[in-house]
Amino acid sequence: MRDLAQRKIKSYQNRVRKFEKKYQSWEKFTKEIEGRATPQQEDEWMEWEGARNMLKTWRELAKELN
Repeated sequence: MRDLAQRKIKSYQNRVRKFEKKYQSWEKFTKEIEGRATPQQEDEWMEWEGARNMLKTWRELAKELN
């Protein structure tokens, strides 16, 4: 289970980094598109939010397993 958690963490870290490389920070991107996001920006925001949430969840699980 620990191995699975570590693989998931790496996967979600990569997704988050992809968005950080493109948009710099979650806060900046969220503020930038607030109230005027295109459908593509909304999709990317939701994907980024999901990756951030799953990364947090897998990190918490990994901590419990150790």
